Amino acid sequence: IISSAASILMLYLVRRMKIWNGHILLVTTMTVFQTLYDVTFFTGVVNMDNVYLAVISNLGQLMGGMASSFFSNIIAAIALYVMVYRHSFPIFQYYPVMLGFVLVTGTIDCVLFLLSVTVNHLEYLAGVAVLGLYYYAKVFSIVVNFVFALLTTLHVQRTASRKARISHSEQALQILSRRLFYYPIVQAVSRSGCAWYEVKYGYEFSPSTGMNFSPEHTSDWKFAAQ
Repeated sequence: IISSAASILMLYLVRRMKIWNGHILLVTTMTVFQTLYDVTFFTGVVNMDNVYLAVISNLGQLMGGMASSFFSNIIAAIALYVMVYRHSFPIFQYYPVMLGFVLVTGTIDCVLFLLSVTVNHLEYLAGVAVLGLYYYAKVFSIVVNFVFALLTTLHVQRTASRKARISHSEQALQILSRRLFYYPIVQAVSRSGCAWYEVKYGYEFSPSTGMNFSPEHTSDWKFAAQ
């Protein structure tokens, strides 16, 4: 509930600002996908005894989770580009390519999951979609964000002036380089429990009930880690 409210609040603030540029476009797009992930989280994890709701919720989890993570990588990459080359990146020009890449990647994962619940003898594709493609996409996103944040910080330090008082623009760059670490840190912390559980136990899957997130071996603290 808190996460959904935060995402919706972000979209509301963007609308209230009445300012539109390439960076806000990327943040808005990332937040839309994050909102999709947030609002489908509960029904995707907790068994509501409705297979259609479970499947739709899991699709929302896969698409929203992958897309928001990849857009965070795009934002971090553009920030590094601006720092290095000292001029803006044509976000609007390349936005269709960015969105297309993210949607195609997320759709592939969703199709694999759909096949696992609709085609006999393809149940194993649920593991490919969730424990394979989705799992490593999230880990990849976290690593990439840390790398981009580190490279940005190193570049800012290398090009910083040695004066006692630095300019306002240079101070802003230093603040931005530090803030780039916030997102991957939160990514890593919030993903760590679930990643550990998936590697350790995996998920039982049935086309009629979907993923079983609470099998007999799952204690309360294990479920909390998920």
